[in-house]
Amino acid sequence: MSMTIKTNLPALKALNILEYNSGAVTKENEKLSSGLKLNGAGDDASGYAISEKMEVNVRSLDQDRQNTQNGQNMLRVAEGAIQQSINILTAMKEKAISAANDDKTDEDRAAIQQEFEQYIDQIDFQSISTYNGKCLVDGSCLGATDAVATHLTNTSFSTDTTASTKLTDLVGRSQQPLGILETDKLIVSWVINGETKEMTVRPVSLAGFDPSGNPTYTAITLGDLFDNTSSLYSYPNVSGDILYNDVLLTSVTAHIGTDGHNGEVTTTDGMPAVSLVAANVGVAAQIAGITFNFFDSDGNSRTAANTVFDAFTETIRAEDYSEDNSLVFQIGTKAGQSMNVSLEDAGAVALGLVSATGEEKFLSVGTQFEANAAINVLDSALLKLTNEQTDIGSALSRLDHTDANLTVASENTTASMSTIRDADMAREMMNYARFNVLQQASQSMLAQANQNSSTVLSLLQG
Repeated sequence: MSMTIKTNLPALKALNILEYNSGAVTKENEKLSSGLKLNGAGDDASGYAISEKMEVNVRSLDQDRQNTQNGQNMLRVAEGAIQQSINILTAMKEKAISAANDDKTDEDRAAIQQEFEQYIDQIDFQSISTYNGKCLVDGSCLGATDAVATHLTNTSFSTDTTASTKLTDLVGRSQQPLGILETDKLIVSWVINGETKEMTVRPVSLAGFDPSGNPTYTAITLGDLFDNTSSLYSYPNVSGDILYNDVLLTSVTAHIGTDGHNGEVTTTDGMPAVSLVAANVGVAAQIAGITFNFFDSDGNSRTAANTVFDAFTETIRAEDYSEDNSLVFQIGTKAGQSMNVSLEDAGAVALGLVSATGEEKFLSVGTQFEANAAINVLDSALLKLTNEQTDIGSALSRLDHTDANLTVASENTTASMSTIRDADMAREMMNYARFNVLQQASQSMLAQANQNSSTVLSLLQG
């Protein structure tokens, strides 16, 4: 091999190897210091891009989990407020039953009424419960709804009942006669806008007079009670308020009506039932409760008839028109991957316990008649709140499953990202030791290569 001094090729080769080994040691030191296999796009361009996208996804999933947990906490606040209102309504029903008993004087009922009004005020106070300053069950979190009327449905009548069925011919679901006679008396009471109304009617109505001037009578039908064209209202056969002004017979089929979301509502078993509807839409016209009481000629209660007629329950809740203000929980990493939860109004007006107008009229237990009517109103209010509890519970259950799914997704995505980005510390330590030894070896060889110039110099001196 020739000996040169202008170009020291052995030293140049040793230098290049030294620089490579020094760079490798620096890289390994960076990996060991950071714990990452990829510290920049230059380490693995495609792998780095994939891992960055995965990191964004993991952080998004973790925020989704936080959203889900915050949503659960938010709904639990609403659930707590509703539960307390249910407790109050339960106490109110107990007081109403007590007031309906004639061992109470009017003074006793007046005292119960004062307690009632305090209870109602507390229900209103609880309806403005907030989470992070946001009211939940005051009606401000309703989903989109058209104005709808109260619908009450009774599935205890025979499936072949029609609007033209005479009261005296009515039978129950199992074809048991209700025992209503022409000499009986029916008292209908209903509560609308905080006011208790009453109508008294007989199962037969004055139809007219014969040529001799004697009155003639005709048996009234179920539909007659709710029809302003009925002969029932043509003569003074009715005392008190007029039922059809507030309540109409909407159907005697399986179809009940349309709710605020334009959804068709039918009976749960798909069988015909008797459905009533408020004469007007909205909360102010809602029927908070309706009670039918049949009495025989001696003033005794017709138990069989009253039991069947007492089975009217609310199937469509009265609502005013509102925009969609339901709660939106972002539970996905993409736009639109959200969950909407609508919370009904749990205030006293929406529950039918107080008037919706400026004149404050509270649900009354001032008389035995009013106390008896209040029992059905409270049953209806309890049904509203227990249904709301069910909806909230269903949403909480869904959020539980969502949280579990997000946890698994975050865990598995993190594992995939770790495979791409994280350093195998044992392997990198091995590589570090190897390149460190090679670096030292290349330094020694560079020193040896630089001795070539000294050898040439000795030849020139000789």
